[in-house]
Amino acid sequence: YVDDKTPVIKESLTFSDDRQKLDMSVTKLDEEDNTPIAGAVFGLYADEDIKNVDGKVIIEKGTLLEKTTSDENGKIAFVKDYPFAKYVARELVKPAGYVTNEEAVNFDTKYQGQDVKTAVYNSEYKNTPTTFEFTKTDITSGAELTGATLTVLDKDGNVVDTWTSDAKEAHVIKRLVVGETYTLREEFAPYGYLKATDIQFTVEDTGKVQHVEMKDEVPTGSIVINKDGEFVTDTTLMKGYWYDFIFNFFKDSLAGVTFDVYAKEDIVSADGLDTVYHKAGDKVATIVTNDKGIARVDDLPLGKYYLVETKTIDGFVLDDTPIEADLSYIDQNTKVVFAGMDVTNERQKV
Repeated sequence: YVDDKTPVIKESLTFSDDRQKLDMSVTKLDEEDNTPIAGAVFGLYADEDIKNVDGKVIIEKGTLLEKTTSDENGKIAFVKDYPFAKYVARELVKPAGYVTNEEAVNFDTKYQGQDVKTAVYNSEYKNTPTTFEFTKTDITSGAELTGATLTVLDKDGNVVDTWTSDAKEAHVIKRLVVGETYTLREEFAPYGYLKATDIQFTVEDTGKVQHVEMKDEVPTGSIVINKDGEFVTDTTLMKGYWYDFIFNFFKDSLAGVTFDVYAKEDIVSADGLDTVYHKAGDKVATIVTNDKGIARVDDLPLGKYYLVETKTIDGFVLDDTPIEADLSYIDQNTKVVFAGMDVTNERQKV
């Protein structure tokens, strides 16, 4: 009511409806354990020409509209105020430690009715982590070895992982970065083996299991014997009668002396397979001294041996006393274990 002179009261009201908003996001997850992944960069593209109210194209299909990075919860949110249209999201930068995923996420957005304030579109996007298996084997038999201390280092020399090898299973490392080069280093070799040289490997962009095998060599043994004996050289006259003199002798190398080499114990492989190279008492080799009095045998598997002289040269007494030769493992840096000995043959007396 205004007054008695106003027959009609007029009131003008204006109503404004809010436009339905659009919320588009992607949740980035690990393919294996569904944990969220941070650090993935996604781009949102127009998947059709976007037109204004007059039908004019204002955004062409394929236009990059926004780039954003997944947070610690794996969420990739496209925050611009977008009209309803077709969009597509693509991964531009994969997260470190994961394989490239070429799949696209499509958003076919539409009006969802008058009771919906925000039309929400969310899709999960999963990446497969890189996977490596590391094995430690005998270079000869291929048997997997227990007891090696191994380390993987990144390109800056930082330790990624350290473990002790187990013959029963390969060691697995996941999420090494695609395209980067790493180093596999043996810190300590298993007992009976030599320390291997470093292996460098580069991570490939594949979801398949990648393999790195480090092979260890075993030391070898060498037995070296130096044989000598007395030879007459001249005489020395003594004061007195003309026939008072003595013979002089000197030691020199004996060439042509023969030795048989035997295994003192079962000589077995170090790989755990217990392959018997030589049984205790087996004759392993026959060696003969050269013109310098030296006889040797090389490339023997490590273990304990003994030598027996089987033939000497004229004028000397055969000595068949066993001579022990210990070729036991020393350490991971000793490639050849030597057993050396000097042996003298007694001259046959008159």
